[in-house]
Amino acid sequence: MNKNNIKEKERKIKYIFNSIYKKYDLINFLLTLGFDRIWRNKVVNFLLEKKIKTILDVATGTGDLAIILAEKLTKSNIIGIDFSEKMIKEAKRKIKIKKLSKRIKIFKTNYKYFIKKKYFDVITISFGIRNFDNINYFLKIVKKNIKKNGYLIILEFFYPENNIIKFLYKFFYQKYIIFISKILSDNFYAYKYLISSINCFIKKSDLNNLLINNNFKKIKIINTNFGITSIFIYKSI
Repeated sequence: MNKNNIKEKERKIKYIFNSIYKKYDLINFLLTLGFDRIWRNKVVNFLLEKKIKTILDVATGTGDLAIILAEKLTKSNIIGIDFSEKMIKEAKRKIKIKKLSKRIKIFKTNYKYFIKKKYFDVITISFGIRNFDNINYFLKIVKKNIKKNGYLIILEFFYPENNIIKFLYKFFYQKYIIFISKILSDNFYAYKYLISSINCFIKKSDLNNLLINNNFKKIKIINTNFGITSIFIYKSI
């Protein structure tokens, strides 16, 4: 993908998320059948017994994961970054309501330009990595920011590999997504994109290989909802 195509893709993705930010949390709840908060809690629960001071939440969106991290890891400070100004605005609003502004700092920026060398104990990204044009490059940026033995945690949708689940996903769940998005969203194209981004995303084995090749060690992979959603927990070595 050349530079012009990359910039065009980024522009489209920014437009999509800027257009749906007001209803994003509600639609996300409905599209995940209410499991999105459970999945994010699984991410946080893994970190509860560890000494975590600094966390970077990439593609933080409206700040849901950053807020849960701050609420449960009370001695940690979190930085959230996203390139959608309207999603960031919503995140800041929610953080202010929760009175967490001292411990969660939100910045509008592309991950490509955010460098704090070997600063973070943990880097998280939930439902964002499939939007990136070059995952290998993203992992190289993560390596610059994360401490040695720091944790990278990726929460993401994957196209099902089991044939039965694939059938159910294709003929029932995708139709449900389309139905919900038509009712609640002013921008149907946005949710059509979300479906295609899941269908076109790399396989779990490919993501694992990219992580290993970038000097991350697998701690565990948690598969939920019949493997449609997975949590990759890796350590920087």
